[in-house]
Amino acid sequence: MKKSKNALEEEWNTMAKDRFGINDDWREKRKQRLNDFRIFLETKGELLSQISEFLPFYAFPYVVNPKNHPVYRELFEPEWAADLKKKLSAFLETIDGEEQPLPKILFLQQPDDVHRNVQLKQLQNRLVDAEKRASQAHQRFSKIQNDYQSLLGITTDLVDTLEAALRGEQIQGDVLQQICSRLVATQRGTTIWPTDSYDENGGLNGTSASTNDVDLFSYGATLRQSLRYGTSNSHTPKIGTGEDRSTASVKLCGLNFDKIKNALKTLDPREVWRLLQALRWRLTRVTVDQRELALTAFIANDLLELTLYSEVSPTNDTVLGICVGSASPKVVDAIARLVNALASLARGRAYLSQNSAAVTLLTRRIFQEKEESAVRENMIGALQKLSLR
Repeated sequence: MKKSKNALEEEWNTMAKDRFGINDDWREKRKQRLNDFRIFLETKGELLSQISEFLPFYAFPYVVNPKNHPVYRELFEPEWAADLKKKLSAFLETIDGEEQPLPKILFLQQPDDVHRNVQLKQLQNRLVDAEKRASQAHQRFSKIQNDYQSLLGITTDLVDTLEAALRGEQIQGDVLQQICSRLVATQRGTTIWPTDSYDENGGLNGTSASTNDVDLFSYGATLRQSLRYGTSNSHTPKIGTGEDRSTASVKLCGLNFDKIKNALKTLDPREVWRLLQALRWRLTRVTVDQRELALTAFIANDLLELTLYSEVSPTNDTVLGICVGSASPKVVDAIARLVNALASLARGRAYLSQNSAAVTLLTRRIFQEKEESAVRENMIGALQKLSLR
């Protein structure tokens, strides 16, 4: 008796389940895998399609029974899978990382996190300093602009006074006194607004009073004395006292800060003390412009290595940590004076305040000083100035 078609299919499914584990779930997985393979070939297989060896695989997902197909029959033989594993093992042995060094490009693309963080802190420090300098430059520009407007007003009044004198009018003494006062106020950074000394026709309000030559000369002498005083103060060459003025004309040379920082860590304490003193003099015994240039260089090159110092690992080999913890009292005194000099400047305070661990280090050193000393006074002074920021 012949079996029906449905009975044969049912018998085949039963035998497949028993012998090969083929069931509906297996068929769904096979269908899904073939679909994934087809999507891969369509989206990411463009380069592989140029290789003749891989071209037959592009038709594989569309073949109904690839096991019986003459092109794909070899893929279902056990020898093909074993041979493929051998080829893969041989390829992996040729690129074994233990036998060959890693390529340099790997280190270029993945730099050390610590080094990258230090560079980021230094760049942020430079940005803060640049913003501080830009703010100071804007303030100076605003002052110059205000002085320019004030001088224009004073010049206008002087021209009106001169015209009145040429017309034969008597110039009152209080007019010159007012103009001189306004000019002196401009030099001192204050402003005195003019009163209505002239009428609508450009003449002096009221006339009169005779003005003697002594009064005129006294106004001019006072004005010239004020101008000389303002000029001398605008070129003050240093912060402290007792400076040799001959140093103001010396042009500062560039420094190799890598060598300087290495020297501060390794040299004899006496040489370190001298080097710290020379660095401090770059802030205290120079002109204002030279001091600004020196301070910019200190901050840009992180002289005290504040970006490297950490309270978690205070034994770091940083300039600040080594000098503050030095066994030589002269070195500690020199670094305390340098820190105090930096704290005397607004940009220096911004530089010192970037790392709270450095402030903690200075505070601990103050408590280590049992008696009043120059080190303690300078460090306390530096912390007091930092509170102004």
